[in-house]
Amino acid sequence: MKKKINILVILLALMSTASMAQYRNSNIDSDEESSSYLKIGTQIPFQHSIIYDHRITPAFSINAGLGFITAPYTGLFFSSLEGKESISSSDRDVLDRSYQFGLSYQLGANVHFEKNYVRLFGQLAHLNGDLAVTDLANLYLQTNIPPIAGFLNPIDIRSNIPMIGLLFGRKFPIGVNSEIHLEASLSKTLGHNTTYKTNTFIDNLGFVNDLIYSELDNDLDSYFRNRGWIPSVNVYYVFKL
Repeated sequence: MKKKINILVILLALMSTASMAQYRNSNIDSDEESSSYLKIGTQIPFQHSIIYDHRITPAFSINAGLGFITAPYTGLFFSSLEGKESISSSDRDVLDRSYQFGLSYQLGANVHFEKNYVRLFGQLAHLNGDLAVTDLANLYLQTNIPPIAGFLNPIDIRSNIPMIGLLFGRKFPIGVNSEIHLEASLSKTLGHNTTYKTNTFIDNLGFVNDLIYSELDNDLDSYFRNRGWIPSVNVYYVFKL
């Protein structure tokens, strides 16, 4: 009986040791999975971006990001709209000359499994630029008016474009504290809010607002509300914090 008790004590000790080791390992894994990440990369053909990702649990995280919409992505994006016959070539020229820079703000939630993750996100893109009055007239009227209206303020164009999206990502470790993340995403625009101002008497001319601004607005509205699917391939260099 004493021998059996000794064997039982040894087995219990071994089980306790194994359980403690497994507990420590799970805590280590959990700590690693719960770490935060700083992601710097590009979303082709949309923007360059910086994203902060914070792990809430091993399987769930939230993130916030800031994007920079610059050339050549602005040109590629509007050229794709013309290719889909969503806007006319004149509209594309106006947009190419107008929107040279923009910012986007993103919030997302991620579900993680093994080295993969799926994200549902919302995003607000803010585009701004300016366009000379004579450039606008030449583009729409197919004329060649010299820049005689240089004394006039350019047209200040600002657009806010909300969108939602879904992406799939895969993590590739390249070091102790760094990874490469590859993603494929698809987002849908929900409309747009665009303003056109020169802060001059032109803003009060009815035909400018009714013919030119409204035509461009209608074309944009048709795309950003009714279609507006934007696929992208994303590549990020990731720092573990």
